[in-house]
Amino acid sequence: MRFVYISAFFAFTLFGAITKANESVKLTNLDGRSIEARILRFQNDAVDIQTADNRLFTIRMDTLDKESQERVRSWQSDAWMESNPLDITITRRKVDRNVSTAYRYRRETARLIHTVQIQNRRMAREIPKLEVRFILYYRPRRYYAMTQRPTITYKGTTTIETLRQFGTDSFEMRPIDTYSWRHGSMRYEDEIDGIWIRFYENGKLIGQHQEPPSYFTGRNWDTDFRNASEFP
Repeated sequence: MRFVYISAFFAFTLFGAITKANESVKLTNLDGRSIEARILRFQNDAVDIQTADNRLFTIRMDTLDKESQERVRSWQSDAWMESNPLDITITRRKVDRNVSTAYRYRRETARLIHTVQIQNRRMAREIPKLEVRFILYYRPRRYYAMTQRPTITYKGTTTIETLRQFGTDSFEMRPIDTYSWRHGSMRYEDEIDGIWIRFYENGKLIGQHQEPPSYFTGRNWDTDFRNASEFP
């Protein structure tokens, strides 16, 4: 088996951010030679490994037998789910809608509710208590004011009890009142600019969801959450 040795300095830079711990696996090359090692990373058709005596190597995938390649791909899937333990889906619906029309005008008021669905993708265990903190960025618009009001930020918290392995749970954000106005081709309506959710286990941040991600460039969670108002 042909290994490429990695210098200690380069290895520190390359692998310093990797935190997933997993047991050693047996990898065998096409010539039948085997090595026991812990997988650190799989990228660009090569796998980086660490032996029990802390030596670091890179192995090309095409030099491994089929079973070893499957072990590496399985590790990659497990590692991805461990670093991204939660799958988040957000849906919205309007309730208490009130629509009025006159001539070419149309006005609508409604209460908008966001439902957040959470799935635990962890392979090994449940999450006994998941603390959720969230911010909703809301921009009310009014045609008659002839100006665009600044974005209002609302914040909230909730707790999900015992999110089981591959289990799914959900919660609803408190509804907010929205307004839309239409006259011919002109249309003005309140908008949701973005939603930012963070998830904590035993006080430790384990994941977050930003929708849409582009909206949050340059934003600071601590500042936004501290300055946000509680949901009305």
